[in-house]
Amino acid sequence: ELTAPLLTTTQSERLDQEEAQYQREYSEFKRQQLELDDELKSVENQMRYAQMQLDKLKKTNVFNATFHIWHSGQFGTINNFRLGRLPSVPVEWNEINAAWGQTVLLLHALANKMGLKFQRYRLVP
Repeated sequence: ELTAPLLTTTQSERLDQEEAQYQREYSEFKRQQLELDDELKSVENQMRYAQMQLDKLKKTNVFNATFHIWHSGQFGTINNFRLGRLPSVPVEWNEINAAWGQTVLLLHALANKMGLKFQRYRLVP
């Protein structure tokens, strides 16, 4: 009669130990899952940000970003350099030369982009 309850008590203790072990393992796996979920969300956010940046760059026109063509009063400008001068508005020659240098650089870049080859002229940007 005494051996039957002892077996049950021993089995009960063993089952309690197994249950405690399973609970510890479950808790550890749950912790790992939460960490991995956080890491996954972080990577997904980084991917979303990178995709937004890529989309933004795809819409950027490199020529518009590089060569700002506008005007200043009576003068056409490229990258804020005036393309000429008037008797009433003297412009330094170094500024005019810089403007035309930028113009040649733009023409050279556009010709390369379009695959154009000049027959009689050679651009020297």
